[in-house]
Amino acid sequence: MFIKISVVWVGMELVRFGTDIDVSAAENELLAREGLVVENGYPVVYLPRMEGYPECRTLAEKLQERVGLQFAFIKVQRAVPKKALGGFHIDVHWGSGIKRTGRGEVLRLLLNAHTHPRVVEYVAEGKEKLREMGVTISDSDYGVISLPDDIKPQRIEIPAKGKDFIWGLKFIASKIPHVGVTDEQGLFVVGFGEYVQ
Repeated sequence: MFIKISVVWVGMELVRFGTDIDVSAAENELLAREGLVVENGYPVVYLPRMEGYPECRTLAEKLQERVGLQFAFIKVQRAVPKKALGGFHIDVHWGSGIKRTGRGEVLRLLLNAHTHPRVVEYVAEGKEKLREMGVTISDSDYGVISLPDDIKPQRIEIPAKGKDFIWGLKFIASKIPHVGVTDEQGLFVVGFGEYVQ
């Protein structure tokens, strides 16, 4: 059974999909990976491609079929102190290695496959308002955005995955500056996207 429930505010849509997909095999496959990349002293797996990861490929394909967007990445991280990694940014493409063509915006869906909530901070004013305030933001190259002191980010929590449902956050990621905040529980996020007008 597939059910979608959504709650919308300030350009961010919290969606709940009914699903009985088991995510643990993909998570275990990623955490067992050798040669983990280290970010800020902690191991992280960011997997935009599926070669050599059959469980991840299966998970991505099943979820993609249900959400109707293109698979972009899987990210798993453990044992991280509370902090934002990277910084506020906009998405300049919907997937790793995908070049933006035309004037479409990046629609992003972040599914929280973890057993703990995922916090995302975002700037409700959007990139155009920030540009009016003199902030430099590229539409073609990833870059961390320095927020003016009078801009206060909002926070939204993507609930933990349940036994028969998974929550996600859907938004225009090329317009809304955002950043994930990872706590000591780590993260397990599956990202999807596409270009929209």
